[in-house]
Amino acid sequence: MINNYSTFSQKNHLLSYFDLICLIYQIYKESVFTKNGESMTLKILVIGDPIDELKPEKETTLALIAEATARNHRVDYCTATELCQKTTGVFGNVRQMKLTGNVDDYFDLGDEYIQDLSTYSLIIMRSNPNGYKRMNTSYLLDPLADKVLIVNDPRGMREMHGKFFITNFPEYITPFSIVEHHTHFKDFLNEHDDVIIKPVNGFGGDGIFRLNEKPADPKAKFDEIYQSFGQEPFIMQRYIPEAEKGDKRIIMFDGEPVCSLLRVPKDTNSLANISQGANIEKCDLTEHEKKLCAKIAPILQDYGLFFVGIDMLGDYITEINLISVGTVVPANNLYGIQLEKLFWNKLEEKYRDFKNNVA
Repeated sequence: MINNYSTFSQKNHLLSYFDLICLIYQIYKESVFTKNGESMTLKILVIGDPIDELKPEKETTLALIAEATARNHRVDYCTATELCQKTTGVFGNVRQMKLTGNVDDYFDLGDEYIQDLSTYSLIIMRSNPNGYKRMNTSYLLDPLADKVLIVNDPRGMREMHGKFFITNFPEYITPFSIVEHHTHFKDFLNEHDDVIIKPVNGFGGDGIFRLNEKPADPKAKFDEIYQSFGQEPFIMQRYIPEAEKGDKRIIMFDGEPVCSLLRVPKDTNSLANISQGANIEKCDLTEHEKKLCAKIAPILQDYGLFFVGIDMLGDYITEINLISVGTVVPANNLYGIQLEKLFWNKLEEKYRDFKNNVA
């Protein structure tokens, strides 16, 4: 586009005001908006984990970035700690990121510079959840939410906690209790003698364990667990025997289930998390799960939750994952597909609708 403008200048063409407006509109239309599946060029910011923590062989974030750059989108990168809200707007210390495909030198990063985040077409949040620190990030991005398409919407992530929100679907959940006091802890153990315990703000299987023997001193046991979880509430969930067969992850893009895979524990004492060594197997959605996805879909769309992972044990939903959802690369390897292409097809369409509504 710049070359076209340079050509006008070199030929000393004098543009009328009307001609100039037409030229600007043409450049804008060709570089941003498209019709009927034509390509578009977007300026994207990915807010992710520190660069040295990204794992090329299994990182969903990198798969999404690779596909974005293959479509000629510009991708900048920063971490949540590099964001800043000021009286004049929201800014970040960002660097342009390109992927080389070379395992030994996977990233090609440009120089760091401070950028006004309102200049981006899209912001994609990909840093791992970390309790209230993640909440702070969502508040920082709030002023941009109606100006820039943010995936997932920070307001939606804040309002819909994946472990609490499943209570809206009582026919799909197993008995559970979210506790922060020893009397509730004891009551649940009186009702169920085999339970799973996990931190409310945990992820990747960290902190989850099974309690199938009633403690001699329930209060002391509660205090032990409560302290180990940083004095935050934790979930008690009746043990689901189907857990030994595996945990099903349903990947959803913009309310549509696009893939599912079964994560099978390597042994009876292990968790069904890929990060914990679980194996993965192909699986189909049951009619029960299809009905659940149909119920959840419009809610996810209303909350601006584009990329979501639903976890199932047997017929029960255990969590709706909203933050930095993974398993795209394992699913690609399992089925021989490229989910990142479908992700961007749907997100580009979402962006067109967003810009039309903003305009």
